[in-house]
Amino acid sequence: MVCTQIDSWLEDKYLMESRWEVELSDGTRVYQDDGRPGMEVQSAWERLWSHCENHCLYIVDMTLKNRSHVEHVGNGCDGFFFSRGVYGGFGNFQESYLTGILNDGILEVVKWQIPTLTRVKFIDESMMQTRDANEAGVNLIRRRCVEETISVD
Repeated sequence: MVCTQIDSWLEDKYLMESRWEVELSDGTRVYQDDGRPGMEVQSAWERLWSHCENHCLYIVDMTLKNRSHVEHVGNGCDGFFFSRGVYGGFGNFQESYLTGILNDGILEVVKWQIPTLTRVKFIDESMMQTRDANEAGVNLIRRRCVEETISVD
């Protein structure tokens, strides 16, 4: 089950935390609700991946939000990537989001420091990485379903 409404639990959770929001091909808006009590799968992205696969849907737009700060990830792409990460060392760890867009078979991934939603460099000092889309697994939600067209004779 995916979260399609902002309720009091979600408002409380994301008062100080960052989150993703997506619009699906059927117009539904879905909100990240990781850790929601009562969910068998705690990762909202994994639940979204299953929802899209089971209902022949895909993401058409993705944003990251923290309070009034909004960062646009992409629109109308062949696929969208999301993963959480931790970087740093020696007791100084920082959580991050990795987001990406797939276009023409090329997956480009960006790292975001959270909760500030500022882009940060990867360990190789690049601001963006190209990754193998075939190795992304459930982190990549692809535009798989072909929209039917009606021909008029």
